[in-house]
Amino acid sequence: MEKLNYQEIKDRLTINKHLLDDELEVQAAIQHMISELLSRSTQSVERLENELEEIESRIYINKSGELHAGKKPSVEYLKASVRTDGRRREKFLELIAARAEHERWEGLYYAWRSRNNALESLSKLAVANYFVVESTYDRNREASERNQKNRPQRRRPT
Repeated sequence: MEKLNYQEIKDRLTINKHLLDDELEVQAAIQHMISELLSRSTQSVERLENELEEIESRIYINKSGELHAGKKPSVEYLKASVRTDGRRREKFLELIAARAEHERWEGLYYAWRSRNNALESLSKLAVANYFVVESTYDRNREASERNQKNRPQRRRPT
């Protein structure tokens, strides 16, 4: 199966009950694809969190060693220095974007799992001939009507 992007997978969430066989064939493959993409997204978020912590730690170490008027810098000064650092800000924005992407894939993952449950229910209904246009009642009624027409007519005594 070719690689699909987020929007293509999202567009396939709707189930066509008339093509149930096709839906069942692609369900597992797309679920696997979403799981892989979600895993990569999780790894990206964790990598960016580690890089951000590393940048913040270096800033704390560098600023902690500075002396201002012969005194060590305050905790507020250190926190402000970390928040205003350009490299830290860029990495933080990358992390926010990665988290947003991760949440999109996670939402799609859970939506696709719900789709799996719906497919299971639809499959059970299909096996039970729930979607058949002609019902057993209709067939029995038609057979009864045919039998009535084919039955010899009794003569009534006059």
